[in-house]
Amino acid sequence: MIEQDDLETDKPPYAPEDSGVEDHTMSSLPRFIKVGLIAFIATCLLVFAAGSMIAPNMEPGFPITERAQPQTDGSFRITLDAGNRGQWVPVNLSRGTTHEAETDADLLVQRYVFRAPGGAADLGDVLLDKATLAADLSWTFDKQVDGQLQNPAISGWYDYSYMTHLLKSKNHTYAVQLRSGEGFATFNVVSYYCEPEGTSCVTIDYRLNPDSAK
Repeated sequence: MIEQDDLETDKPPYAPEDSGVEDHTMSSLPRFIKVGLIAFIATCLLVFAAGSMIAPNMEPGFPITERAQPQTDGSFRITLDAGNRGQWVPVNLSRGTTHEAETDADLLVQRYVFRAPGGAADLGDVLLDKATLAADLSWTFDKQVDGQLQNPAISGWYDYSYMTHLLKSKNHTYAVQLRSGEGFATFNVVSYYCEPEGTSCVTIDYRLNPDSAK
């Protein structure tokens, strides 16, 4: 004899019993939250993919030079191998050389960090050949910042891209007092990259005593 219970076929034979525990999976979330999460994940994937496709040589690279090279506009250009984390590269701007004692250096560079022992000033977004010193200019001297000796007036010379991981110059012009006591020089950072490929090769353009009135 067939019992009534044997005729109940609407329930799957292996369906779990209701445990009374609330479902916390994504399927239980409201629709607008699920859409937002999917959109966020898709955006992150697109940003990552775009960043990976951008070539790391977007910034210009220059060959390392032993001495400053005169440019057609009257400025000088020098590219420093500043990649040693434990060593400062001293630059004497008057002589245009890097093989100097630190006591004779107008600039010292270590990777992307600058020191200016004679004092420095940020003249802002102005062309190198147009830069002048204000009568009330205040010089900034080297000091410890975040555990490293550097010149705060120059420390913000670059913008950093989280997509390409490249440092790009803001093209500000900076002034430094020369250690020789013969006035000052103005300079800007052209690039942080080497030719053919590499980093921590700081290229600067500079002029000596551009403002004869100062």
